[in-house]
Order: sequence, then C-alpha cells, then structure tokens
Amino acid sequence: MISLLALFQPLPLVIPQNNVVERIGCGTGCHIKFQQLSPMEEIDDGWRKVKVKSTTFIWDYETNQFEQKSFRGKVGSGVSESWNYANCQKKLFTRRSENYSSEPPLGKSGSIDFLVFEDGKPIFETVFGSPFQQWAVMCPHTETAKEGNEYINGLSDKWKEILKEIRKKN
Repeated sequence: MISLLALFQPLPLVIPQNNVVERIGCGTGCHIKFQQLSPMEEIDDGWRKVKVKSTTFIWDYETNQFEQKSFRGKVGSGVSESWNYANCQKKLFTRRSENYSSEPPLGKSGSIDFLVFEDGKPIFETVFGSPFQQWAVMCPHTETAKEGNEYINGLSDKWKEILKEIRKKN
C-alpha cells in the first residue's frame, strides 16, 4: 500500500539548460562548465538574468586528467554561483555575484561588462570569457546572435579545412 505522504511529496524543479553555454575555455588545459540554476527572467530596460553555477576544471599533467579546482586552488575548489545578465538590444553581457531585480549597475568597480559584438564581429575569445556565446544563448532570437553564430561556425569550418590540409601533408 502506498502511503498518502508519498503521493504529496513535491517533485524537484527541473531547470532547462538552454540559457547557459555548456562550457567555455579559460586557457590551455582549462575549461569552465556551467549549470543553469533558475529560469531566465526578464527585468527592467531590456535586461534578462539567469542564475548559474560555474565549475572550473584544470588539467593535471601528473595524473593526466582534469581536476575540479580554481587556478592555483585546491582540488574541489573552483565552484561558484553568480548571475548572468544580458541586454539583447544593447548587445551587453555581464556577470554579477549579486541578484538585481532591475538593470545591473554597469561600470561598477571590480565588475566586468562586455560588449558582445564589435566592428561587425562577435567577441568570442576565451580570454574575455566568451561573452558573445554567453549572451547569444540568452538572446537567441536576435539577428545579431544568428549572424555571430554564423561567423563563428564559418571560422570553425576554415580551421577544420586548414587542419585537413596539414594532415594531408604529413
């Protein structure tokens, strides 16, 4: 017989992972994996936000495997929670440790604000935290996201061709 209490247990909330990138690079032998912790929410003046958990993995050359840790940190470190903010029209992306219910303060000391498109090209370099990719998953309906993804895919195709040519020569 099934207990009545078992029937009334709340189901865990499943958050779709479609407003965060799966992972980005952070240098040689380093990547950061993301998990979306909240549904995306629209806030003031064209901004939207999503809570994320980021976990850093760094290659250990002694064990020949990735270890979860921050740069120069202990194994098991490298996990943090923050909020990603995107403005689709202004083409801005930023990450904050605080949860704002309106536009996040830009240019605040210690914070990083990213344009995601400059001179007609997406800003996708890992040294900057791949801002275009993080913005594009929060603003997928925009023409800028479509154009930027086409540009990046075109570069990827070019590199694949270059690598094929190198392999043929070797």
